[in-house]
Amino acid sequence: AETYAAVELIESHSTKEEFMTDYRLYIELLRNLADEAGLPKTLDTGSLAGIKTHEYCTNNQPNNHSDHVDPYPYLAKWGISREQFKHDIENGLTIETGWQKNDTGYWYVHSDGSYPKDK
Repeated sequence: AETYAAVELIESHSTKEEFMTDYRLYIELLRNLADEAGLPKTLDTGSLAGIKTHEYCTNNQPNNHSDHVDPYPYLAKWGISREQFKHDIENGLTIETGWQKNDTGYWYVHSDGSYPKDK
């Protein structure tokens, strides 16, 4: 099978703010590429069509000799579960404004989805 596009999420973020900025772009890019290619916005399904992670390909592509399981461990490091990632791929992101909190701490989100850079 051919791949329309392959996308990597860089693993060099030092703050939740940096990560979430790139995560939003990552989700948007994956969804846009799926639209461009005429593919469904599904994640790691048994169907050949759709978005596949390295982990899915490692576990389901014969003779690939890969041990890659990204992006799941890195997403989890920043508080994004498999379920959340799947939801975001399939439905897009909704921006909740104001103060947000998860296991890694608090952050503020402006109405355009951006974060304060000086806090």
